[in-house]
Amino acid sequence: MFTKIKIIGVSFFVGSIIGVTLNALDLPIQQKYDITIENGAFTVFEFPFTVKKPLTSGFLIDANSTEIKEMNKKNTKVTVDPRTKRQVTKKAKIIQIKQGKRTLTFLPKARGEFQLIVWGYKKFPLMFNIKVMDSLQKKDSGFESHYNFLDYSEDEKLAKKFEFDPHEKVIVKLIRSIYNKKIPPGYKSTRDAREFSDDIFDYTLNFSFVGKKYIVEEWLLKNKTNQEIKLYEELFLNDGVYAVSFENDISSPHLITRMFLVRKRSNKNKGI
Repeated sequence: MFTKIKIIGVSFFVGSIIGVTLNALDLPIQQKYDITIENGAFTVFEFPFTVKKPLTSGFLIDANSTEIKEMNKKNTKVTVDPRTKRQVTKKAKIIQIKQGKRTLTFLPKARGEFQLIVWGYKKFPLMFNIKVMDSLQKKDSGFESHYNFLDYSEDEKLAKKFEFDPHEKVIVKLIRSIYNKKIPPGYKSTRDAREFSDDIFDYTLNFSFVGKKYIVEEWLLKNKTNQEIKLYEELFLNDGVYAVSFENDISSPHLITRMFLVRKRSNKNKGI
């Protein structure tokens, strides 16, 4: 399927939509972090560099003696050495840490705290104070399962290079990127719960790619009427919007159509 991009009176054409996106909490790279992870659940740290073998401190268990004994019973295994025929007692690790090329995956088995040092970043080591808590202990919005650590200084350089082309060419590249759900170099993928309605459509902001000078957004437009509606780019070319494109030029009754907007980065408008 092909669709137009309206850029202040100029039309272009781009291709079809493919791909997926991943949800993660993005954090800027800094020297020290305090992070809380969930007991008994997997948590992933993802880095923009190759991780060298991390250093960890001893795990300080936050539990009374009865809980410690129960934990030791569950995590202790007795096996028989086939060569010597003797019993061998193995205690499972209180926390398992699996290292990937650019990831660390944690699976804690008890509440407590530990420290972690991650090497591989070119400027300094990343130092973590990590607290493990049960889900009932955390009173706020809950736990994150995926942390994505980003070097925004490098992203800014990449975004500036991506945006160096003429204005119209950058817009076409941004629309193609969001069609394919492929984040442009140096851009950051974000989500928020922005949504509102009028007499014809329900509008939901699905996600955005944010760069140095531009923001490109994917909106979901649900037709609330019983009629087909012809979509015109000019309806959405307000202040700060550089370009508009639709998945389909016709919005069918009670169905969702995707709309793509390219904005000026400094635009503060919370609507469309």
